[in-house]
Amino acid sequence: MDRFGGWWRPWHYGDHVAEYWAVREAVSLGDVSTLGKLVVSGPDAVESLERLYPTGVADIRVGRSRYALLLNERGHLIDDGMILRESDTRFVLTFTSAGAGHAEMWVRDWVDTWGLRVHVLDRTMSLAAINVTGPLAGRLLERAGLPALPRFLQHVHAEILGVPCHVMRLSFTGEMSFELHHPVDRSVELWRGLMTLGRDLGIAPHGLQALQGLRLEKGHVIVGMDTELDSTPRRLGMEWAVKMDKADFVGRDALARTGRLPDQRRLVGLAMPGSAPTEGSPIWSDGQVVGHVSSSFTSPLLSHAVMLGWLKRAPFPDTVQVDGRAASVVRPPFYDAEGSRARA
Repeated sequence: MDRFGGWWRPWHYGDHVAEYWAVREAVSLGDVSTLGKLVVSGPDAVESLERLYPTGVADIRVGRSRYALLLNERGHLIDDGMILRESDTRFVLTFTSAGAGHAEMWVRDWVDTWGLRVHVLDRTMSLAAINVTGPLAGRLLERAGLPALPRFLQHVHAEILGVPCHVMRLSFTGEMSFELHHPVDRSVELWRGLMTLGRDLGIAPHGLQALQGLRLEKGHVIVGMDTELDSTPRRLGMEWAVKMDKADFVGRDALARTGRLPDQRRLVGLAMPGSAPTEGSPIWSDGQVVGHVSSSFTSPLLSHAVMLGWLKRAPFPDTVQVDGRAASVVRPPFYDAEGSRARA
């Protein structure tokens, strides 16, 4: 166990490499109960979320979801998560484990400031969540009573092994994944039932050590680990998540102003032979430190090190040195670039 985002969470269950392979080749359970969970409802729910988020909200259909960034007034990333639409006037928002408390206050403060007719309900502590992930995840959930598998980015309400669940189809691991949000007092029952039901499928739980590597192979950013206090979508290579043609949203004016200015900071992908260097290692180019490694992992599947790191001096080089070894600057994801496995 280790402490992450104010919670004690499993770092591994004895062998993080075996846990990694369970996700990539079979099916695995991960405890993601610590994710922030807000219900936003009311006649002005759509307007409030359109103002809060840099992505479109009104066009999310009922039963669908969308990944979204949460920005402050300066256009800097403060959190990320999912927007799930349950009805015309009711949405579920998820946030990172470390950022959940701040995100709740952020949403409430803006709703109050705008004087909108919106009700905000924090369900972080009342709902547990289990991520069922891996190529056999769908087979396991069909056994457990899910009548029809939702497609990628869909969500449904269903009973899994008799436990009422909000089933969210998404993926942080790069494999087929379903988050089961359910009453916290039924969580141990559901976990044990799924582990028993998936025994012949090679099921195993995975901890954060394996998860960190799985998400890194997909190039997924962890807020607060791969981001800095002034990280903008442009610096993170995530401009695709911002719709500047929207009339307004928190941070839009700042992004419009700074988007015209030169910027010497970029979060990039790095790959190098051998084992991964220590996170925080300096990145060198032409005898000078030009950045640092924010995340690193020795990939069992790729048989080399993959990293995310910051370059803070333009022009950005194609080859750098980390830990005395040459590393190539590459564009993530490192694994399944088309995302076909998550969407299977």
